[in-house]
Amino acid sequence: MPQFECTFSQWWRGRMLEFNRASIDRSWFVLRTANFDGGAHVDPVLPADYESITRKGGLRPLRINSAGNPYPDSTDPVPSALRTICTEVVMSIEQSW
Repeated sequence: MPQFECTFSQWWRGRMLEFNRASIDRSWFVLRTANFDGGAHVDPVLPADYESITRKGGLRPLRINSAGNPYPDSTDPVPSALRTICTEVVMSIEQSW
């Protein structure tokens, strides 16, 4: 597995993806989930960018089925992004021991 080193700030604020011409980083996923969507509490109204991505399929990813045909996927990418971030943290700690 390739190893890359960077500062915490570079990792935390480094772009993971772009959405509506805005860079989204790890802090965006973690803090919005914690502050608006059940991490610390649930807001009755979510920020528009977060709602679009998590509830309305805003990223519009394209999947390929077993027959090789593309189909749209409107699933929420936040759980997957949070799992990836947690894995990065665990792997970083393990590598430093």
